[in-house]
Amino acid sequence: MSFKKRVMLLLCFIFVINIFGSNIIAADNISSAISAARKKELAIKTKAEAKKRKAVVEAQKAEVKKRKAALKAQKKAEDKKKKAALKAQKIEAKKRKEALKAQKDAAGDEKAGLAAKQLKKEAKAKKKADEELAAKQLKKEAKAKKKADKENKKLAVKKMKAEAKAKKLAAKKVKAEAKAKKKAEAKAAKAEAKANKAEAKKMKAKVKVKKKADLLATNSAAKATVLEAKENKLTETKKMKAEGKAAKAEAKAKKLAEAKAAKAEAKAAKAEAKKMKAEAKAEAKAAKAEAKAEAKKMKAEAKAEAKKMKAEAKAAKLATDTETVKAVEVEEEVVTVSTVKVIEYKEAKKQHKKAKKIKFEETYVYKDAGYKHNMYLPTGWMGDYGDLRMSSRSFINPKKGMTCMKVSYSARQRQGAGWAGIYWQRPANNWGVENKGLNLIGAKKLVFYMRGEKGGEIIDGLKVGGITGTYADTTDIPFGPIILSKRWKKYVIDVTDEDLTHIIGGFAFVLTAETNPDGIIFYIDEVRFEGTRNFIKEFFSKFFGFFVFWG
Repeated sequence: MSFKKRVMLLLCFIFVINIFGSNIIAADNISSAISAARKKELAIKTKAEAKKRKAVVEAQKAEVKKRKAALKAQKKAEDKKKKAALKAQKIEAKKRKEALKAQKDAAGDEKAGLAAKQLKKEAKAKKKADEELAAKQLKKEAKAKKKADKENKKLAVKKMKAEAKAKKLAAKKVKAEAKAKKKAEAKAAKAEAKANKAEAKKMKAKVKVKKKADLLATNSAAKATVLEAKENKLTETKKMKAEGKAAKAEAKAKKLAEAKAAKAEAKAAKAEAKKMKAEAKAEAKAAKAEAKAEAKKMKAEAKAEAKKMKAEAKAAKLATDTETVKAVEVEEEVVTVSTVKVIEYKEAKKQHKKAKKIKFEETYVYKDAGYKHNMYLPTGWMGDYGDLRMSSRSFINPKKGMTCMKVSYSARQRQGAGWAGIYWQRPANNWGVENKGLNLIGAKKLVFYMRGEKGGEIIDGLKVGGITGTYADTTDIPFGPIILSKRWKKYVIDVTDEDLTHIIGGFAFVLTAETNPDGIIFYIDEVRFEGTRNFIKEFFSKFFGFFVFWG
């Protein structure tokens, strides 16, 4: 091959390598450009999602504001209606007064009849008022009794804890005394050993001095006497050594005996301490068991008393209704009202009996902030309401969904009550004034989840129902106290055998400054009434997204 051909081949090879290298660089640039484009797309997507979330949150806030505005408008409208109704009633009352005056002028006999009727009505009204006062007095006495029993139980528990602490301190004292005794004995043994060593040294020094004296005294004597003296000295030194060894052996034996005695005493002290601990634990367990038994007994008694009072009140109402029907047969309006009351009561009783047969799935008190099927609102702030702060839109570790409720209690007693609480009401701020409670017949239980910020927080009491007034709740179910943990925990209040025909107060809690003197923070989520669950419907709605055929 010629030189020209070789040069041409080399140039071609260099050209091919250049092209191949430029292609590789271009491919790398393209891949980096693609990755950069993808990163930009991801950033744009994340920003868009964040904007969407913000928009959803803002929409929820706007919806809440709208609801508040609607509630205010509704309140104003209702107030206006009430004022108009009151004005109309006043006008009607004036008209009736004028008619009565005309009737009085027309005939004296009719006046006497009307006065008699008026007296009858006043007597009935007085009787009803007396019965209502008696019922309220009984309720107050029952509440006072409950409070006194709770305080007695708390004092008993505190006493038991104090006794257990005293026993623990006594056990610690016994241990400390045993340790001190052991140390003192060890020190005494060491001191004795030192004294024995010092005596041995003294004896050796005496022997040396004696040797020197003997040597000085016997320098002028004969060799025979020197030899005898030496032998005597040797025997004496041997004797002294033997005595020293014996003394050491005795000291060792004494030390061993004392150490064994100290160990035996320490073991006995430990055994005694264990025994005392076991006794203290057994006593604490017994006290807890007694306290639980007493609490159960008190709850059962309170429930029985409440049921008895309800039965008596219902019987009294029935009696008064039937009496009004019999006594005032002439007045058509009163007769119709009383008969309607009797019919309503009978209907309510029938509904309560059929409660087990009615299908009831679930009704939410709280599921998520802004959830349209939250049937109750946390508007009933009680006691030291200034010590409470509540957010129904907390994003801190909810049990389920997007949000949960966060409650802070400072225990500063700003209103001087020493306790605080919140009622979830229907509608807002309804303390038995409006007849708008929910009919929850068929519900079996109220389920809710709670957790504490640190763990160990005490919720003194919880409740379903219990609101009094013109349109009072048909039941009052107390629950608690409970101690919260750091993790979410499920709690269940049984409502199976309760009258749930009219419930204004769906859920409530109470805190006291005595049990939480430094204040607490806790969270609530998923508060709902549950009935008989349709598991087939739940399965199909969860995994297939429809339940048209399972209605």
